[in-house]
Amino acid sequence: MHSNYRPDIDGLRALAVLCVVLFHAFPTVLPGGFIGVDLFFVISGFLICTILFSQFEAGTFSVWDFYDRRIRRIFPALILVLFSCYAFGWLTLFADEYMQLGKHITAGTGFISNFVFWQEAGYFDNVADTKPLLHLWSLGIEEQFYIIWPLVLWLGYRFKANLLVITILVAITSFVLNIRGINIKHDLVATFYSPQTRFWELLLGAILAYVTLHPIQRLNGFTANPEQHQKIQSAQSALGLVLVALGVALIHKQSPFPGWWALLPTLGAVLIIHAGPKAVINRHLLSNKLMVWMGLISYPLYLWHWPILSFLRIIEGEVPKVELRIVAVALSLILSTLTYLLVERPIRFGKKSLRKVTTIILALLMAIVGYLGYTSYQRQGLSDRDLNDNNSYANLFAPEKLNTELNQHGRLVKNFMFDCDFLNFSDFSKTILEVDSITNIPQYCYNRNESKDPVVFLWGDSHAQMLHYGLTMNLPSNISLSQVARAACKPQATESPDIACSKTNQFALNEIARIKPMAVIVAQRDAWDQNHIASIHKRLTELGAKKVIFVGKSPEWKSSLPKIIFRQHWTSIPNRTFIQLEAIDSNYENSLKKFTASLSNSAFISLTDYFCNTSGCLVYLGDNPKLGLTAFDSNHLSPAASSAIARDVFIPEILKAN
Repeated sequence: MHSNYRPDIDGLRALAVLCVVLFHAFPTVLPGGFIGVDLFFVISGFLICTILFSQFEAGTFSVWDFYDRRIRRIFPALILVLFSCYAFGWLTLFADEYMQLGKHITAGTGFISNFVFWQEAGYFDNVADTKPLLHLWSLGIEEQFYIIWPLVLWLGYRFKANLLVITILVAITSFVLNIRGINIKHDLVATFYSPQTRFWELLLGAILAYVTLHPIQRLNGFTANPEQHQKIQSAQSALGLVLVALGVALIHKQSPFPGWWALLPTLGAVLIIHAGPKAVINRHLLSNKLMVWMGLISYPLYLWHWPILSFLRIIEGEVPKVELRIVAVALSLILSTLTYLLVERPIRFGKKSLRKVTTIILALLMAIVGYLGYTSYQRQGLSDRDLNDNNSYANLFAPEKLNTELNQHGRLVKNFMFDCDFLNFSDFSKTILEVDSITNIPQYCYNRNESKDPVVFLWGDSHAQMLHYGLTMNLPSNISLSQVARAACKPQATESPDIACSKTNQFALNEIARIKPMAVIVAQRDAWDQNHIASIHKRLTELGAKKVIFVGKSPEWKSSLPKIIFRQHWTSIPNRTFIQLEAIDSNYENSLKKFTASLSNSAFISLTDYFCNTSGCLVYLGDNPKLGLTAFDSNHLSPAASSAIARDVFIPEILKAN
């Protein structure tokens, strides 16, 4: 070990990785465990910047040596995990899943995962649990820091600037951007993934490194004796541990994070590290042999645990049972130990004469893995793989296949967004009251067909969009259909905090006032409440709608219904099932029906009444289970289901208003 080696810092690494692993495996047990990443940031900033400051002051800094050490530290385990994910994905993932994995592998090799996941975060993005490389966002931020920061310090050193002042100024700027992103811009996703709003956490470690290298021995004439100094250190370490514990207990996924909340784990880590190896907690808890060992394998453990849990989630189609998650964590520990002993240590601490060659080989291997991922992405997940007998059928449900399937009626485009989706509404320059036209939306989506009278108006989010196909196919020829819908924007009669949703809803209300449709169908993914129904009914009635039809929630599956069938029921597809079905509150919907019936010219259509009964919810329609699945993902009706419920339920209800 290095002469300045501190076992307590490895113990702190262990604490950080255990928080993250427990959070990912058992989120309800440790809801704030994700702050372990913030502990890692401070630790990394402290250790690396201790080396940088020391080398700059000694005049021994070498760009090659710095990045040579980083490559031998980071690349071996990462290459192994990325290639393992590529190989396992080849055997288990369907084309769309493998295509996404390929993109994430490429991003991982280029250390830009944080930017990729930032761009993917959205309404139609698949759940985070099914992204095996999601955790690489933090490694991306860390490596971006170590690409930029040594060069900043080198320039400061060349121009004889005070390196501590530079570090403090950049840290303050980054922290202010973090607070601004949370409190002013309200952009939590960007603030979470952006390097500029995260660098301050690593820079706290850098500031601590500088202070540790240049300790202040006296303060206002007071010098603590060794015994007093150790008591102060122990109290400082204890306070740091309390701050970390408070972070784990108080912070959760819904917290505006990082923001001010991130000060709890980061300042806690600073206090623990600054307390030194002789503080009681550092000496007895963090320097414990088991904790030190966990710290030594913390990097491969961080890399292995999430892909294992994520692939398990994909294969199971739902959150795995506790027993399986325990096995997954145990497997992660085994693989991490083997990776550290057989891969990391031999490469990192091998013969000095071979290090240059080793570094070049590692860089080439990383490039090869990146190329494999990129090829999988470019070739749409290698859909020609002979995965199993049902692979060709599974690919029918890939976005590009659905694209062709629904080409003429509110067709789907990538990520299941309709041509008529007001997500394409890009003109936000006008105020709410001035909205009278929409850019980029085909007029046939919302303009009244003057040759047809009366008109049915469809309003809502993507759950309104999914009804478009069925209504278009089944409406009598003399009735026109208009639609104003925006994914993830529920219909509201009043303004919402989201300006885009407000403008879309206002445009819908303007059109309803102009057209005065025979019936307005209002649909949303969220469950309705009586106040919301009453508010919309009142406004639409005032605007001249002759009838208002509210649509209840559609059945929701815990994963994509086609993939549930392909992975678990292919040999014997049930007509109905409760397996992997989200809970249905029939009593609540019945109360909404009664309430809606009490309103004039109003109705409530329950999708669950149509698709579900005491035996479960319909998996397929007709006689061929392989051609009539009721959903193309976890919650949107398939074309067949949209057409069936339009024919059997919506059209009869609409005709009552005529």
